Amino acid sequence: MTESISEEDLSRLVSHLSASSSSDQNAAAAKKVAELTVERGNEEIRERILRARGVPPLVALLGNDSAAEWATRSLFHLSRSKRLRDVIREDGGLKPLVGFIAAGPDSPVTQYALLALINLINSNPSNREVISCHERGINRLVRLLGSCSCISPITEYSLLLLDRLLAKSDPWLCILRDAFRKEGGFPVLTMLLNNSLEVAPTNACVQHTTSALLTLVTNHIENRVALREAGTIDALVQLLEEAEDAKLPAVEHATAIVASIATNSEANKAAVTRSGAVPHLVHLLRGPTVCPAKRNAVVALMVLAHGHAAHRNLLREAGAVEELVPLLRHGSAEAMTEKAAWALGNLSQGNAANQRAIREAGGLAALLPLLEAGDDKPVVKAAASALMHLLVDSAPNREEVVALGGLNALVRLAANERCEGSRHALRALKAVSATSEHYHQWLYEALLKAKGQWPPPATSAPPALT
Repeated sequence: MTESISEEDLSRLVSHLSASSSSDQNAAAAKKVAELTVERGNEEIRERILRARGVPPLVALLGNDSAAEWATRSLFHLSRSKRLRDVIREDGGLKPLVGFIAAGPDSPVTQYALLALINLINSNPSNREVISCHERGINRLVRLLGSCSCISPITEYSLLLLDRLLAKSDPWLCILRDAFRKEGGFPVLTMLLNNSLEVAPTNACVQHTTSALLTLVTNHIENRVALREAGTIDALVQLLEEAEDAKLPAVEHATAIVASIATNSEANKAAVTRSGAVPHLVHLLRGPTVCPAKRNAVVALMVLAHGHAAHRNLLREAGAVEELVPLLRHGSAEAMTEKAAWALGNLSQGNAANQRAIREAGGLAALLPLLEAGDDKPVVKAAASALMHLLVDSAPNREEVVALGGLNALVRLAANERCEGSRHALRALKAVSATSEHYHQWLYEALLKAKGQWPPPATSAPPALT
């Protein structure tokens, strides 16, 4: 419990913070303020110091070598108050606090400056803008992190501040992400991620680093390239290998990063597959647990399967088919079911071995019921597209769909032009119709009946399914 102080003593204390007092009095007064305000829940004392105009002299003491550490501690404690965050900015406190980042990891003032800045940007866009852009906080943070040779509280707080600065999606985010890359931030974060993993995958630094990396690469082509060139993918794979709990935030971040960087980039896909990530992504699909990392792993496999044929073979050999098919029956996680269907469709595209593996794993039987999930369900389009790829150039798959009674579901969907999956269902039926004249005629009649257009006008022969 913090001690109480009378109004008279508080006024005298604030006067001792001023430049007219000696350096020893300044330091003693700043220390006393830090002690008075240390209790997190004591909002009253912070309000009293605000009314006593205690903030301006504390900001001024940031330039006093003997009192700077205690002044910084005091501002850290005061910044817990939402109202005081604006006051500290208006009284000029942000510039010297950001400047203390350059003091390095061995300076006692750096830790409290970082903690104060973390508080100051909390729910305060104006402070975030000043710190990150006008005062070049991102650049200073990268340099500080680069000087951290070991994992310490300074490292953790620096990473947390970086993560918080990047957390809000606004016009400033693009500037911050570019500044981070140009300052050489990706090799620095890769080094810190490797160092943090030597401690434990559950280390807070691992979580903050992966969270920042995810923000930095999401929808940012240049940063994805920079991440690959910095060797970060290997560190992420090491995290997936060592983490025992798929529910760890760092695992969620790592899988999302892999999915993000592999999107629309054959070079990044090749780097991911070379790194040995695929077996770990497949491993995350095992078991009944539904968590964000599992969903991200499905998306990553879906992305990797779209493109180079060699990647599709690699995924099959890693057991992806056997783990993806059961997810089609995961009714409680519709988004994951949808992505699993897309992944299987990508795997089967022009790949006879994968078409066979999906059939043998029960994929056709699992996909067919999804066609009737509802007109507005994204999973319907995903399932229809997967079936389209599975039936093209695969007589055994077409025969199994017929045997399972799947043609009626495909016909109903193809006839429902309001549904986005209609076109894919029609192309799947076209693959079946090529099997024989009998199926061509039957499907032609079934489609017209489903559309309410039977009997058709007199014609010499049924037209092609288009």
